[in-house]
Amino acid sequence: MGFSIISIEGADGTGKSTIADLLYHKMVNEFPYLNIEKYHEPMFFKDEIYNTNINDSKYLFLLFLIARKKLIKLIDNGQNKIVIMDRYIDSTFVYQALFQRVIDFDSLIYFHGQIVFENNSYLWPDITFILEADFEDIKKRIKKKNNSKLFDRLQLDYIQSLYKILPIIFSNRIFYFFNTSCLTEEDVVQNMFDIVCRKILRCRLESY
Repeated sequence: MGFSIISIEGADGTGKSTIADLLYHKMVNEFPYLNIEKYHEPMFFKDEIYNTNINDSKYLFLLFLIARKKLIKLIDNGQNKIVIMDRYIDSTFVYQALFQRVIDFDSLIYFHGQIVFENNSYLWPDITFILEADFEDIKKRIKKKNNSKLFDRLQLDYIQSLYKILPIIFSNRIFYFFNTSCLTEEDVVQNMFDIVCRKILRCRLESY
């Protein structure tokens, strides 16, 4: 039945962590017999990463690569499972290749494919959900979090526009966009759940 990754991406304040939690719990409740796990990046070196100035982009890039390598070793243990990622590889593409321009896209893909994923194509996301929100809503959410370590405080509209480039670059992958200012959390999660059922779970459910 295979190994599936669902990634939820977007700028800070778009609702990623909340939506990831809600989707995870809905899937676990609906399908308790499936092996479903949820992870948040970065799982390692979190304090080091968030205490590093975003302008020190080369160092941040190396930290994220190391953290992801360790994360992959943790989740890729050969078991049949579905993994929900609260941010995964696409945010690295946006911030490191498109926004900060630390590295070109081809090299970044090479590093992930050869070094991090070790040529295991199934470690690329099966579905990527990208969350967006209106600028004023993002500012309110970030202020409510009161987290001085959040990166996204400037150029939010520009950062969100960079995520829209990903489906063009990765035309062979599956992307869906949801605006959390226009939809309720429940609507976003239900839409995601329906998509996951169609794209990933149908074959799994038929085997039970």
